[in-house]
Amino acid sequence: MLDSAGDGAVIVRFGSEALRASEVEARVQAMPAMARARLTSPEARKQFVEDLVRERILARRAEEKGYQRDPEFARRYAQELGSFYLEKELDGPERRKVPGEDGNPRPRVVRGRR
Repeated sequence: MLDSAGDGAVIVRFGSEALRASEVEARVQAMPAMARARLTSPEARKQFVEDLVRERILARRAEEKGYQRDPEFARRYAQELGSFYLEKELDGPERRKVPGEDGNPRPRVVRGRR
């Protein structure tokens, strides 16, 4: 979807950092289909990249101020990490391994047999 002139291709440099095509593409692929569909125009793609750069700059500034050690951040991080775990483990591949919502095997439905 986005121009990926190679995984290592640098799209933009800011400060001592760089944003690579592979990073942008990974973020795009993680988005829901409807959100990805909005990135068809060059203007939308440019805005998306600018938003990613802004996010990284703000995160770096927050780290410089030590916000990652704030108890409120730690609480939010724990909540988000727990949600992420559930999403990946239970809604993803592990979900297929879980027989039933309650952990019990699902009943087999055999049609046409008595």
